[in-house]
Amino acid sequence: MSTEGVDDDEEIILYILNSEQVNEETKEMYISLLKTVLHDLSKVMDANCRDDLLNRHLVDESAENICEYFSKQSLTEVLIRFINEISNELDFSLVDYDENIIQQFAEYIQASNKIVDTHYRSIDYCRI
Repeated sequence: MSTEGVDDDEEIILYILNSEQVNEETKEMYISLLKTVLHDLSKVMDANCRDDLLNRHLVDESAENICEYFSKQSLTEVLIRFINEISNELDFSLVDYDENIIQQFAEYIQASNKIVDTHYRSIDYCRI
């Protein structure tokens, strides 16, 4: 692998990250070199890879991807940090996702009190 970064197509990235034949260490190294941003986190099956991708902001910073992560892994420090580091305003009002998950997510966010106010308001708004 190049030390300058990897700019693979999303299809290739998903093949590598979801392959059982690629070990965790190799996946971590691959993600550390990756420059391509994935659009749909739901296509990544490995929980460790999802964490690494969020840590490096290599998934679209969308309400859908946040809900997807939360539905699989709950409200983790990785997710809290990812949300707080997003500079654009999140819009949860138009999210096409299971309403129960969105409701639960909003409740966890409120209880955690760790999300920056700008994002907290957009998440809390989806409960109305």
